[in-house]
Amino acid sequence: MPINIYEGVTLERKAFVMEENIFRNCTLIECSLFYSGGVVEWVNTNFQNCTWGFRGPARETIQVLSMLGLLKSGPPQPIHTPSTTGQMN
Repeated sequence: MPINIYEGVTLERKAFVMEENIFRNCTLIECSLFYSGGVVEWVNTNFQNCTWGFRGPARETIQVLSMLGLLKSGPPQPIHTPSTTGQMN
């Protein structure tokens, strides 16, 4: 799977599979972000009004956590993030 590296840029209204991208010192605005359970990396990145979708193993994990009562019950819904910054490896 190809890896795209974004550094010091602002990206608006784009769609990304998180495992295929590295974000460093970026701002993502109104983007659609999809996570399947693999390794992701973002450093000093700001997410503004982005939506998150979960697929594959990530979706299955959310379903199990919901069944155990650790998350809201029902099918996983896209998560809307007003603004977050962080690193995930």
